[in-house]
Amino acid sequence: MNKIPPFLKGGMGGLEIRIAGIGGQGIIQTGSILALAGMYDGKNVSQSSTYGPESRGTASKTDVIFSDSDIDYPYIEKADILIVMAQKAYELYQRDLKEAGKLFYDPEKVKIEKADNNSFAIPASGLAAKELNNPLMGGIIMLSFVIKKTGIISFDSFKKAIKESVIEEYVSVNMKAVEIGMTLVK
Repeated sequence: MNKIPPFLKGGMGGLEIRIAGIGGQGIIQTGSILALAGMYDGKNVSQSSTYGPESRGTASKTDVIFSDSDIDYPYIEKADILIVMAQKAYELYQRDLKEAGKLFYDPEKVKIEKADNNSFAIPASGLAAKELNNPLMGGIIMLSFVIKKTGIISFDSFKKAIKESVIEEYVSVNMKAVEIGMTLVK
């Protein structure tokens, strides 16, 4: 079983992750893929999602909790990892990041107040549009970067979860997005 890296352990031995953006960016599906990959790695997992009444253009988020033990409460209070793909999402949810939490953001879509050693700018949307001709792959590029940088789950489980979650004709482009995200980590 792939244990949660000690430097990322949140409260109660768990890891709390929030992925946020706007409707139409694939935020909910990205969270579902992450949660499924965590289950494949043998973690206890909880995933919850919220989004506005309109499917596109309103704020959306998905919270994923990984734990090596039972999860008593399925919602996060403070995120160990916050991934934001839109300015509106950053403005709504940046206060929910733990003081020592890690922020991953798309600088083409999000302007943060202050960068530090715990913030990482990944131009995922632009790379998805340029390299894959599909801006919806930005979430997978971003998540691949996060996984490579933090080791929260194995890439084998991540790739398996993608194959289980997307229709067959999109598996190849998702796998290319995974490779792009991995190569961004230095």
